[in-house]
Amino acid sequence: MAALAKTASHRTDELIAQAVASIEAADYFSLPFPHIFFRNFFPTDFYRDLVRSIPTEGYDPITGAGTRMALRLYGDNVEKIDPELRTAWAAVSAMLTSKEVERAIRIKLNDGLEIRARGDKVSSADDLKLVAKPVVYRDRDGYQIKPHPDTRKKVVSMQLYCPADTGQQALGTTLYQASLKGLMHVGSYCLEPVKTIPFLPNVGYAFVVLKAYHSLTKMSWHGRPTIKTDQPRISILSQSWWWCGGRCGLFVPLQLPSSPNALRIRFPRRLVSDSLSGENALARGRRGQPLPSTQCRSDSNADALPAAQRAR
Repeated sequence: MAALAKTASHRTDELIAQAVASIEAADYFSLPFPHIFFRNFFPTDFYRDLVRSIPTEGYDPITGAGTRMALRLYGDNVEKIDPELRTAWAAVSAMLTSKEVERAIRIKLNDGLEIRARGDKVSSADDLKLVAKPVVYRDRDGYQIKPHPDTRKKVVSMQLYCPADTGQQALGTTLYQASLKGLMHVGSYCLEPVKTIPFLPNVGYAFVVLKAYHSLTKMSWHGRPTIKTDQPRISILSQSWWWCGGRCGLFVPLQLPSSPNALRIRFPRRLVSDSLSGENALARGRRGQPLPSTQCRSDSNADALPAAQRAR
């Protein structure tokens, strides 16, 4: 596996250069919410060897049924990987957490980040401080996740598909939108499926996480119907979390109607609950009371989130 045998610094530089070029050449879509689709994310030879060197140990269960297992590629977690594979995967981690890749994502998804910044009452997208947390996922037969926009603590979600061939093409992530047509799709919680991003080798996508208080019409609904496969579905999910230095109160909720005659819009209970908790936090901040710790996530408590929030 000559492609994995280069020096660590040279390999990382090569991966960064390829990733940045892939993101810069990505297709951009504004609907159903801002997202990009990119190809050839890794150098061809490196990718071929990488999918033959997927770690088999060090995973933690994410779902109760064990249909999704996670191997974290940040912090000390890389040390859990087999020594023969560790150097290559450490380089993947270094690339995904690099400032160069972050900068490329910020430029390509700037429109979505500006929507996000306005909703979070931040002066500009540049003021959204990001901390990337890459994770290898092994999904087996029966895995599924209902449509969801992602937790508000995430700013950008990026998934890299890692199949060995085209045999799992139908197992990609589906993007949804709220519309009247969604009423005909009970299986997707009355959200209309817009597209499924094909699960092909060395491709991926990224999107800005948008909740109702960012944009009612561009919420980042995505999910995965139950997969049927006799081989694990391998991918790398690199999510950029909002780091606010230990304190923040920037999550601005949807303003709910104050009059019984006001226009009423029905949202999922969890969404309204999130909005109300954000409103309560802001009110406490105005009164000079300490904010709840759940309103801010720093790099040091990355693994403290419930497994359901870490999984997609």
